[in-house]
Amino acid sequence: LKTLQAQGFAVDPTAVEQEYSTRPVGQITTQTPAGDDMVPKGTTVVLTRSKGVEQLTVPDVTGDKEADAKAKLAAAGFKVKVTTKANGGVAEGTVYDQTPNSGVTAAKGSLVTIFVSNGPEQVPVPDLTGRTQDQAIQMLTDLGLGANPLLVVDADPAHTGKVQSQDPLPSKKVSKGTAVTFWVAVAP
Repeated sequence: LKTLQAQGFAVDPTAVEQEYSTRPVGQITTQTPAGDDMVPKGTTVVLTRSKGVEQLTVPDVTGDKEADAKAKLAAAGFKVKVTTKANGGVAEGTVYDQTPNSGVTAAKGSLVTIFVSNGPEQVPVPDLTGRTQDQAIQMLTDLGLGANPLLVVDADPAHTGKVQSQDPLPSKKVSKGTAVTFWVAVAP
């Protein structure tokens, strides 16, 4: 202000405008007339000061479908990053978490990360053939799978007490929590 006044321009400090800007709070962002304009001495110069970056409230998008969440956050003034991860408790394509959390204030244009479920975690079914019932159950439990043991009569004593077949077949990928049925041989 003093520099402008020393050069013969009128500046009303109470008429200084303010706007949101990426510049630090209080810094002059614009002036009218512009700095290189030729104007007569005594012309009133209007200054605009920065109010800093606009702060906005982050909306809650948990439970929303990915596309809806992205649209809601963009409309609220935020950029969006999507991270997908297995989550058996949430439908595929649905937001189950966000950072920053809803209700928090953040700078306009800042990044909100949404975490989107791509369904339950998938694991390969192990080959249970030749294992005992207890070994098969332990293998399945260790992978987060269920066990459904059934008995099948088999005259070959080398097969007794061992898994003869299974469903689903080995290496097939299934959701955690899926029960694997297997048949254990018993003597006639």
